[in-house]
Amino acid sequence: MPKRKTDIYKTLKEEHGKVKKMLKGILSEKDGSGMEALNGIISDVKKELEAHMGKEEKYFYSALEEDDDARKLIFEAYEEHNIVKNLLNNFDGTGAMEDRDQWMARVKVLDDMVLHHIKEEEGEVFKEAKKFLEKDQEERIGQEFENDRGFGETEKRSEEQSGRTEDK
Repeated sequence: MPKRKTDIYKTLKEEHGKVKKMLKGILSEKDGSGMEALNGIISDVKKELEAHMGKEEKYFYSALEEDDDARKLIFEAYEEHNIVKNLLNNFDGTGAMEDRDQWMARVKVLDDMVLHHIKEEEGEVFKEAKKFLEKDQEERIGQEFENDRGFGETEKRSEEQSGRTEDK
């Protein structure tokens, strides 16, 4: 069976879309959801983002560090990842003890930072990557990215727990 080609750009966009959807879901919650439920969702967001950023840095960014035009963009992207990681550390699971408005403000700042990062990455970084990387490099990076487990695991666990598993 021939190995399936993986489009790293499509994969990254799909993962970005999933995280955006998760954050939007939290921000659209009205006072009906308790803090315990919201903490569960943000815990999943944290796991997904940490896995995504780790893979992105390991496979995609590291390949682009060698390109003079992409190098500065990549270092900026690393710094944005560090900011997101620091923001995520503010969600330690004790949100039930916090004021809901303050907690939601933290989510909004996280969402703003993630959206800013995604916009720059899918614009400037992808543009430079497509100039620098050969097609076979893009496919290799995409395959390594997909083979590395982590992202999407919270969705799989949720589906398994609710009996909604589907064959892919």
